[in-house]
Amino acid sequence: MTRGTRAAFARAAAAFLGLAAVVLGSLGLTTPAAEASVPAVVHEAGPVGTNHDPLAGGGSTWAFNAVDQWRRNVAANYQWSLQYDQSGSTQGRTQFCQGTYDFGVTDIPYGIANSNEADSCPTRAYVYMPIVAGGTAIMYNLAVAGKRVTNLRLSGETFAKIFTGAITKWNDPAIQADNPQIALPAIPVVPVVRSDGSGATAQVTIWMRQMYPQIWDAYCQKVNRPVINGHCGVTSLYPMLPGSTMISRAGDNSVAAYTAQPGNVGS
Repeated sequence: MTRGTRAAFARAAAAFLGLAAVVLGSLGLTTPAAEASVPAVVHEAGPVGTNHDPLAGGGSTWAFNAVDQWRRNVAANYQWSLQYDQSGSTQGRTQFCQGTYDFGVTDIPYGIANSNEADSCPTRAYVYMPIVAGGTAIMYNLAVAGKRVTNLRLSGETFAKIFTGAITKWNDPAIQADNPQIALPAIPVVPVVRSDGSGATAQVTIWMRQMYPQIWDAYCQKVNRPVINGHCGVTSLYPMLPGSTMISRAGDNSVAAYTAQPGNVGS
């Protein structure tokens, strides 16, 4: 970017970070770096000019709702065109590295440890800036005798076995042991995963590698993933198990929409 563009982007990034700090504060979370970086310009009223170069970015679908609101706020208050493509964390990092995006949003950094995927850092200078925070959770669509189940409990080991094909029925003894009060149906478990590169996928596979390495390693052998230091590596692209009930969808919204559909009980 030119010097003028870099300065313009720095002001936009500062505005983004200031708004992010407000959101984090409302969640009862604080980040010293974010607090120290909130600029006074965020509180100015009215447009500051229309001679800004348009900026384009993309990446995380998980962060899309927040980023999209912030870019619309910047457009309204600063008369500044910012575009954001919810293309997934992996594409966000890749396109920023290649210079296609002016900024990228990702749920994981470049070159995460224990990963066998190529993910090179940009050759030009760059910085990470925290903007959102939250937890990773699963959703499910399950019914018993036509009544939706809303109090399902799953141990970490049970969850890992569901997403590695070791548990394929909802009435599996392991799920039943976690939920003795529910008469679980004998229907297939349909794991729904991301088809695109996802930070959420990386977070889940990091967790499985750390907490249940034997389960994750056994799954990787089934899907022919190579090992790193004797164990299966972390991945942003979830490996599909051939012949299983597992399906994939692009983006968090599509995964959630599929699982929530009334006809997809068991997902």
